[in-house]
Amino acid sequence: MTTKQQELIEYATEGNVAKLEELVQTDLEIDAVGSSGFPALHHALRAFPHNLKKDTLGCVKVLVKAGAKPFAGYLGGESPFATACIEGQLAAVEFFFTLGKPDLDLRLEAGTSLLD
Repeated sequence: MTTKQQELIEYATEGNVAKLEELVQTDLEIDAVGSSGFPALHHALRAFPHNLKKDTLGCVKVLVKAGAKPFAGYLGGESPFATACIEGQLAAVEFFFTLGKPDLDLRLEAGTSLLD
């Protein structure tokens, strides 16, 4: 993983929309997977109690516009769409529905579904 891809994940985790907008203009693989097994879009969707001012939807929109895939499966079969559901990111879930029809019957490797 390159330094730029590490920064992408860091800015997505922090919710730094301005830095994400700058970074996605450079040559990098938007869906590169970090040491966690997930790409930046997943990290943008994670909710952290210490960062309640995070602009999750803003980060999601920047990453998707740059080519991030909201319905692709990663570690354990979890997609960014599934992460949004799990994390209670309703605005992101609604946004993803505008991009296409997600698989609501998706089962993660653990055997659970989004409806569980």
